[in-house]
Amino acid sequence: MNHSLSLPDDLIRMIEARVETGDYASASEVVRDALALLDRQDRTEAEKRAWLRHAWSQGVASTDIGAFDKDRFREEAHRRLSQKA
Repeated sequence: MNHSLSLPDDLIRMIEARVETGDYASASEVVRDALALLDRQDRTEAEKRAWLRHAWSQGVASTDIGAFDKDRFREEAHRRLSQKA
């Protein structure tokens, strides 16, 4: 099953350069490897997002810090910053 694609000149040059160096036997091989890499990258990113969502859920469920007191937080921040100076 052959397909025709329209690509910008810079991508065509990139593909041709890979073939010319001998890294690939054909433009089709370059495109196949590029798409395989893109697929792996997409799956890796999806796994990272799933892990982060899970970690976030665990963190939210694991603690109840109570109400946030912005004045107390500000005072503590100023105290800590003044200790570093």
